[in-house]
Amino acid sequence: MSSDRKKTDPSQSAQQKRHESEEQLSLLQTITTELTTAEDLSSALEVVLRDVCEKTGWVLGHAWVPNPPGTALDLVSAWYCGDGELKPFRVVSEASNFGPGVGLPGRVWESKRPAWVENVTDDPNFPRSAAARIAGLKTGVGIPILSGAQVIAILEFFMRIARPK
Repeated sequence: MSSDRKKTDPSQSAQQKRHESEEQLSLLQTITTELTTAEDLSSALEVVLRDVCEKTGWVLGHAWVPNPPGTALDLVSAWYCGDGELKPFRVVSEASNFGPGVGLPGRVWESKRPAWVENVTDDPNFPRSAAARIAGLKTGVGIPILSGAQVIAILEFFMRIARPK
């Protein structure tokens, strides 16, 4: 019986990887198609946030962009799954902006690299940790959107379970 299990695991793994690749390609195609009809950057980012969250299981997504003087990141678009319990986090996020290195968006802005936080409620550099705790959020990821060497946006996603990178 164990030899049968060994024979099926590799094919299931390959099939699972193929399915995941197909889902990722489908997500990219959906986003690309919808972005062509977006009227502005904020609308385009909202499409991306919604599609990524709906297809991958993140419960919320934020898009942060540098303000005109380039001194802080402002929230320009958001998507929430089940707004009721996420409202405390939404209110705090909408009232926030982040300088370079501050919070998850600021850390990604400064480094120009993605950042993964397994549990944002335990992160000393996460100013919204109290609101995240109330909303039941755990894992957060920030992803820079670059144009050459310049960060034009930070995408931020959260889920309710603590998940290692």
